[in-house]
Amino acid sequence: MDNVVQFDVVTADGRALTVNSHQYPDLFWALRGGGGGTYAVVISATYITYDIVPLTLMYFTANLTSPTVAKSVLTEYVKLHPSLADAGWGGYGFVSPTNLSFGYLAPNISVADANKTIEPFLSFVQNQTTALTLPVSYDSFYEWYQSVFKPETDESGGSSFELGSRLLLRELAETDPGKVADVILSLGGFAGINFIAGGAVSKVDPDSTGVHPGWRRALVHIFIAEGWEEGDSASIIQDAKARLRAGLDKLAALGSVTYFNEASLYEKDFKETFFGAHYNRLKKIKNKYDPKGLFVVASGVGSDDWDASLNCRV
Repeated sequence: MDNVVQFDVVTADGRALTVNSHQYPDLFWALRGGGGGTYAVVISATYITYDIVPLTLMYFTANLTSPTVAKSVLTEYVKLHPSLADAGWGGYGFVSPTNLSFGYLAPNISVADANKTIEPFLSFVQNQTTALTLPVSYDSFYEWYQSVFKPETDESGGSSFELGSRLLLRELAETDPGKVADVILSLGGFAGINFIAGGAVSKVDPDSTGVHPGWRRALVHIFIAEGWEEGDSASIIQDAKARLRAGLDKLAALGSVTYFNEASLYEKDFKETFFGAHYNRLKKIKNKYDPKGLFVVASGVGSDDWDASLNCRV
């Protein structure tokens, strides 16, 4: 959202508008992070582009051989993120009670420099358990993307699952990394660690876009998932959803900020969790451009004007 410079949209009353920082700046502000499908139909978006730079991927995996080792390694892992974010790194990680693995990208630096950055953490882990790092160089982000996210050959479609998540704020990672490790381990299963915040995200004025101000203080997006197979009974599905709610209650110990697109349907205070201090301003913009509520999104701005089915006003 920070890199969008213009939208072409159709509003609820059928007007075609070109929206940017000079024309309809309030709507432009809301469209950048204030929740999709809420204010207008976006036809096109114009983005800032950047020069292509080489990057290095550092793949890491470690066995968490005991609860003590798991707590120690994960605590150090959390402590690592502020410095990596400041250096522009990002990527994806996965944690279970017995394994930690991640693939983090370092832009425009050599393998040697990337190794130097990650080496203290690797040495710490290797003193406690078996671990492996594997550096790989790429000429561009797109080359890496093609190597990792290959087109799926299975055309059977998607799968059925639900997510719960929280953004990990930098201050908590810095002041109490052990607490973060405890929360992750308390989940008792898989957790995803999307290292997609910090860095350039933190350098933008929190009020410059409609996205939750908490994004500017965040480092990673931690998520959990529960799924079921096609044809499973209602009781199996409800059990999965109950496990997700229980996991979400544990994640709530990390705070009340998360990413709207990969979050739970069962947030107790969606206004705070998804929008924070921007909610009231977003609501005014919503009422201005869509006064009759044509665009309604579950747990989106203005959805509190409707009942749980989103069919009747309350």
